Amino acid sequence: MSQVIIRLPDSEIASAFLEWLDGAIDEGAQVILIEGLLGSGKSYLLERAAVRANIIRIELDDFLPRPADQNVAWQTHAIQGGAIANIQSALELKRPLLVSGAVAHPIITRATHHHSMRRIYCKRMSRVGEYVDWLDGEGLSPHADRSPEYFRSIYSYHAAQPWLQADLVLERFPDFQ
Repeated sequence: MSQVIIRLPDSEIASAFLEWLDGAIDEGAQVILIEGLLGSGKSYLLERAAVRANIIRIELDDFLPRPADQNVAWQTHAIQGGAIANIQSALELKRPLLVSGAVAHPIITRATHHHSMRRIYCKRMSRVGEYVDWLDGEGLSPHADRSPEYFRSIYSYHAAQPWLQADLVLERFPDFQ
């Protein structure tokens, strides 16, 4: 499967996502990851997938302590909170699994080496006329250097450009622009 990039306003992104999701499942995808920086729309898409009754949905943020220790990496919190065991239990049900999280791929690969996996990357964009810019993508490495470990782990992961390995890149921008 080659990479698909969809750039749409917020009001249209969910229907495009669900159409792609249905196709990926029809092609045999058993594990679908949704990644992106904080505020990119991962949880929104996960909620929209609730209309698909057969899909198991896991939001990795649900495994984070509240409040989270800022001196501990995001993925360490998720793993210690039981994310891997929960993913493994969900996979035993033999239904499509949709996992959402800022750093989902390293966690899912620790839980399984599933061959029928698809990756989605969400980008929050800004649009002025015909000019479109990725709001989150600028300066990830320098920003990571001056952040506590919790955020540094997220920014460092995304500075390595995981969207290049994604099957689907969703670039969303506000409707009002």
